[in-house]
Amino acid sequence: MIVLKKIRDKRKVRGFSQKKMAELLNISQPGYQKIEQGTNVLSIERFLEICRILEIDSYNELLPAVNAEIVAEIEKVLLAGSMAFDNIRNNANYSRRLLDELIEKIKIGNIEKEALIDELRFIDNYLSIVGKDSFNQEYQFNSLRQLLEKID
Repeated sequence: MIVLKKIRDKRKVRGFSQKKMAELLNISQPGYQKIEQGTNVLSIERFLEICRILEIDSYNELLPAVNAEIVAEIEKVLLAGSMAFDNIRNNANYSRRLLDELIEKIKIGNIEKEALIDELRFIDNYLSIVGKDSFNQEYQFNSLRQLLEKID
């Protein structure tokens, strides 16, 4: 893909080895190599982190000249993906707090069986809703890859 070649070229211009990039991304060198080769899927979060590390301020540096509609769609997907990761992180933190509070109530014996069942049902319903929302966001990650492949 053109985008991956340009990422590799930018990395070399900056004087970074694949090993250095892997360290900065907190992944293995073979894992980073597979990203550049297109073997591993480049997630939106990882793409944005690579852009930050390589000091890429504009996607135009990586993408070939395309019409404004495709550029706007890519920016929309990147923004939605970033927001989706924030939502997933926030939901995971909230779920953890709910479970921690429930564990404390159980430890101190400050909860009756029916209340425990109600709280567990609430957590189960919450996680079900969060899971469906996360699944609905999945199309955005796939659509970025499809857009980039269309450009290539």
